[in-house]
Amino acid sequence: MERDKSIQDKERSKSQVKKTKFHIVIRIRPTDVGDEFESEIFNRDDLKKVVARLSDKEIKVSKPLVDDRIFEFDKVLKHTTTQEEAFKVIAKDYISDITQGYNATIMAYGQTGSGKTYTIFGKEDSMDFNVGDEIDEHSGIVPRSVIYLFEKLRKESKKTKFKISVSFFQVYLEQITDLIPDLSDENEEDDKKTKNNPSPMIFNSKTSGNNSHLIKQAKKEAGEGLKIREDPKTGVFIQGLKQIQVENEEQLLGLIKYATKNRITQHTNMNVASSRSHAILKIQFEKRSYTTNKEADDKGKTYKTTKGLLTMVDLAGSEKSKLTNDGIRKEESKFINSSIYHLGTVVYNLANHHHVNFRETSLTRVLKDCLHGNSKNAICATVSPFLVNYEETLTTLQFASQAKYIKVNTTANVLIEIKNMKDQLYNIASQKTIISNNNINATSFLGKFIQNN
Repeated sequence: MERDKSIQDKERSKSQVKKTKFHIVIRIRPTDVGDEFESEIFNRDDLKKVVARLSDKEIKVSKPLVDDRIFEFDKVLKHTTTQEEAFKVIAKDYISDITQGYNATIMAYGQTGSGKTYTIFGKEDSMDFNVGDEIDEHSGIVPRSVIYLFEKLRKESKKTKFKISVSFFQVYLEQITDLIPDLSDENEEDDKKTKNNPSPMIFNSKTSGNNSHLIKQAKKEAGEGLKIREDPKTGVFIQGLKQIQVENEEQLLGLIKYATKNRITQHTNMNVASSRSHAILKIQFEKRSYTTNKEADDKGKTYKTTKGLLTMVDLAGSEKSKLTNDGIRKEESKFINSSIYHLGTVVYNLANHHHVNFRETSLTRVLKDCLHGNSKNAICATVSPFLVNYEETLTTLQFASQAKYIKVNTTANVLIEIKNMKDQLYNIASQKTIISNNNINATSFLGKFIQNN
């Protein structure tokens, strides 16, 4: 009977496959003008408001002499939406899902300066946190998710054990680099300063023409490039990427904050601190619990292993070439715009059930399992309300409109094992043919096992 129950539990787990749609949320940048717009390249007309939130689900984009465009999504946030409200709408349910064994991906998409990094990470100093502290109002989805995750874990049974690990990397100029530094490196601080304040020869150069030497040097300063691999069973992975196990939220947030400083960011005409790379954070979750069958003669235990993966994606923003600085800034924009374009092509093909080529860019390759595998997905598309950004805003909303039609098969990663004497004997007996084929006397082997137990 125990054997039959074990089989039934495993089959029940396999059957819980659901078709899940992408959850699409639009966030409008506040209309107050930031430092990046205090520039001679913008005039008063550029800063006219062309985006209007019609309802909780509808948004309108207007432009003189052009027909209005109205889009409908799962949620359109007000420009006054707080970070806590954004977290609840975009991510909170997915944190609960990963504790139940689901994978989830939360992605911020939009043009540079529209609020992607603020939504995902918040302000830099908002990640400082100690248990018992009140969370900073500017903290983004990542710190709020981490704190909420550990709050849920503390409410679990004492018979449950947890393991949480993190990896963090960036895609810069089509190269994958680990954002978590090698803590054994004696020159770590110097390396970090070099990455955040690269050589003026490279990053302030206004050389026109072929900038291949700038790209080569920029990749070198970004760090060692890692290879993307694919396993038929486990999917896409990055060879050599560090995975660090953490014990609590302070450790996890401290590591994320420290690693974020290694991300490539620079001043551009559109953003005073523009992200020049796509940043991808992965938090792996595993819990193992057991229950004891007190009524059974053999006092067997049922073990339940639940695994979940949370992926946070903060994409670099697309931008107009005419608003981009010369030199390496312009080359970075070419790579960013190309990867965003191919991501849009992948989303379009997934939504319309066409053949999908994930191998065009490093970004689409590393996101393959997120977009087309066993993962629930939420996309926060951030838009600017100004006329100067009309084309980018329209492109962002069109991307989001395609993504809302994608459906993926999702299932919980749960393994149930019933361990008792009868079950062990059954498992060994089921291997009798294998044992015999290896010239081992199966009857003798089983006899010795029973005698020893």
